[in-house]
Amino acid sequence: MDDLLFGAQLVHPNLEAADAEDAIRQLGQVLVRQACIDPRYIEGVVERERSFPTGVEFPGGPIALPHGDPTFVRRSAIAVAKCSTPVPFHAMGDANATLQTEFVIMLAVSDPDGHLEVLSHLMDALADEVFYRDIQAATGEEAIARLFSGRLVKEVESHGIGL
Repeated sequence: MDDLLFGAQLVHPNLEAADAEDAIRQLGQVLVRQACIDPRYIEGVVERERSFPTGVEFPGGPIALPHGDPTFVRRSAIAVAKCSTPVPFHAMGDANATLQTEFVIMLAVSDPDGHLEVLSHLMDALADEVFYRDIQAATGEEAIARLFSGRLVKEVESHGIGL
């Protein structure tokens, strides 16, 4: 898998979105501006979210992890949005349940196997309540990026994935 791009340029610190689709589209544009994805990736993520929702309840609170088919990924990346007000996403495993998410983390990974590995490490980090509280308290792109990078770089690089 190619190196995974992540940094302050991929953080949206005050996302204002009406719903899950709006959040996905806005965060997808962050990835488009950094030439990480073809715009068609966003449409695929929106469609996938309708059938396979990505809201996950973590110990610190709910987070959405939208992602899509790697076909339209130009460069693997993670984009993070901290929502100004919680955005409703349907729960993974129970599409009837709605979670009010404070964070939306969009994965764009070109390698399907690498995608699962990155998702696993990301979920491990998000399950840590201290880490969750730290990202909740963080303000601005740089602070949020620093927290994610500090936690994820160690995780993924120890397993041979660049971040």
